[in-house]
Amino acid sequence: MARTLYNCFLYLVFPLFVLRMLTRSLNMPGYRRRFSERFGILDTTTLKGSNIIWVHAASVGEVFVATPLIKSLLTNYPKFKLVVTTTTPTSSDLITQAFGDSVFHVYVPWDLPGSVKRFLNNVEPKLLVLIERELWPNIIHQTNFRGCAMVLVNARLSERSASHYEKFSSIASSMLTSLDIVACQSQEDAHRFISLGLPPKQIVVTGNMKFDLEVSATLEAERNEFRESSGLTSRFVILAASTHPGEEKAILDSFAKVKKKNENSILILAPRHIERCDDVSKECFSKNWQLIRYSEKMPINTEHDILLVDTMGDLLKLMGVANLAIVGGSFVPHGGHNMLEAAVWGVPILTGPYTRNFDEIAKLLVSSGAMLQIQPELLSSTLLKLIDDKDMSLRMSKAGKKLMKNNRGSKERTLTLISNLLG
Repeated sequence: MARTLYNCFLYLVFPLFVLRMLTRSLNMPGYRRRFSERFGILDTTTLKGSNIIWVHAASVGEVFVATPLIKSLLTNYPKFKLVVTTTTPTSSDLITQAFGDSVFHVYVPWDLPGSVKRFLNNVEPKLLVLIERELWPNIIHQTNFRGCAMVLVNARLSERSASHYEKFSSIASSMLTSLDIVACQSQEDAHRFISLGLPPKQIVVTGNMKFDLEVSATLEAERNEFRESSGLTSRFVILAASTHPGEEKAILDSFAKVKKKNENSILILAPRHIERCDDVSKECFSKNWQLIRYSEKMPINTEHDILLVDTMGDLLKLMGVANLAIVGGSFVPHGGHNMLEAAVWGVPILTGPYTRNFDEIAKLLVSSGAMLQIQPELLSSTLLKLIDDKDMSLRMSKAGKKLMKNNRGSKERTLTLISNLLG
C-alpha cells in the first residue's frame, strides 16, 4: 500500500521533475542528452548472454568511492560484464573518462515502475551494488523480485537522514529488508539502519572506502611532470578545490593578502561545477589577476597568479602539486566536499565550518592534526600562518598520510562480501 501511494505521488510530481531537469540543462546540456536512458530504453546488444554486475554511483562523491571498487571488480571477475549507472552528467563524464568501453555506462532509470522494469528487462543483473545511500523503492523492489542479489556498500546514514526515513518507515523497512547485505562505514551508521528495521544479521561494519584512495605510480609521474614543466616546484601553491558561489570572493580576497607577503605564490582554483568557470574567470579578471585556464594547456609563467581548473578528472593530480589545500563547500552552508584527496598526498587542509556531508572524516582529520577547521574571516590569517610555520605544515602533512594508512581496508572487506554473494 505504501509503495502504491509512493508511485501515485511520483506520477503527480514527475512533470515538475522533468521541467526542473530541462531548466538545469540550459546551463548543463548533459541533462537533456541520452534522455531515453532515464526511461530504461537502452541498446544492450553487447550485453546479451553475459553475467552482469550492476554498480550504481549516483553523483561525483559516489563515483569517487566506486572507482577503485570497479577497477577491482573488472580484475576479479573477468567473466562478468559491469553495468555502471550514474545520475548526473558530471558523474557520467567521470566514469567514461576512467573506464571508457571497459564498462557499459548509462544513466540510471527514474524510479518509475515502467522505467525500472524496462531497464531490468534489458540488463538482467546477477548482483546490484549500491553506493552509500542510493535507496529507491521501485529499483529495490523490482530488483529483489527478480532474484538479484543486492548490497549497499560504504553505507552511511546521518541522524538527519534517519529521521526523514522514519517518516516513511514502512517503505524504508521494506527496502532495507530486501537487501542482502549493508556494509556500513561505522557502528553509528549500523545502529541507525537497525533502528529503521534492518535485521542486525544483514549488517557488516567495513569502514569508509574513501580511505582506500591510492596514488598510482602513473599519477605520481604525471604530477611530477606537470609540476616541473609548469615551474611550480619553486612556487607556493594554494589549491582551492570544489568551490561554490560566495566562496571564490573570500578566497580571492585572502589570496590577495598572501600575495602581498609572498609574491611567488599561485592559486589553483577549481570550482565544483565547471560550467561556472566563465563567471569565476570574470571575477578574477575584475580584480586584475593574471589567469590561465588548465584546458588551454599553455605554459604557466611567473606572471600568472591563478590557474583555473575548467576540466573534469584532474583534481587529484593537481592536488599533489599543492602546498596547501582549501576544500570548498565548507565556507557556505553546503556541507563540504571530500578532503581525502589532499590527505593522500600529505597536503595540509583548511575547511570552513560547514562539513556535515563529511562529518566523520572531518572530525578524524581535525583530531589527527591533518586539517584546520576555521571560520571564513580567519582564512587569510591562517594561510599566512601556515606559509610561515613550515614545521606546522610538515606535521599536518605527516598526520594526513598516517590517517589514510591507518584507515585503509574497507575495499578488500567489501570485495569479500561481494565474493560471498556471487559465490
